[in-house]
Amino acid sequence: MTVRIDSIRLLNVRLPSLEIELDCSAGTYLRSLARDLGDKLGCGGHLESLLRTRVGGFTLAGAASLDRLGAGGRKTVEQEFLLPVEKALSRMPAVKLSESGVEKIYFGRNVDLGAEGELVGKVTLAESPREVRIHDSRDSFLGVGLLDQSGGSSGVLRPKRLMMEAFSFGS
Repeated sequence: MTVRIDSIRLLNVRLPSLEIELDCSAGTYLRSLARDLGDKLGCGGHLESLLRTRVGGFTLAGAASLDRLGAGGRKTVEQEFLLPVEKALSRMPAVKLSESGVEKIYFGRNVDLGAEGELVGKVTLAESPREVRIHDSRDSFLGVGLLDQSGGSSGVLRPKRLMMEAFSFGS
């Protein structure tokens, strides 16, 4: 996995502490970064605190405190704060399957996208296999699969994690 730090800003210096803000890729070990900075400065280093302000498309602006969630009650939490699982996967490419493709995926079989599905939108998959969202012909989210487009084919889709309650045949 390639780790990337897109930006790093020094916010505050109160020796022996530094406050920094950084924008980094998933998989960046911030404790290791603090240790390495300390080693370079010759004094050792560790994290005193960590505040994640963004994870993927989710930010603190869209977050709710535990107090706010607790005060709302179950119905309020479900209506105002609970998001569809697909929202967390919105940056992932999507495939749309025919009814026969959905049935194959449901039973754990591979699907040939050329015959029983299609990649949604103008997406070029840089890596293969690649995780994709799986939808039925009515655009209902079914789960996540691995799409392998090696060999120049339209692609072979293998199921990875499915939302079982989403499946209903013939309705």
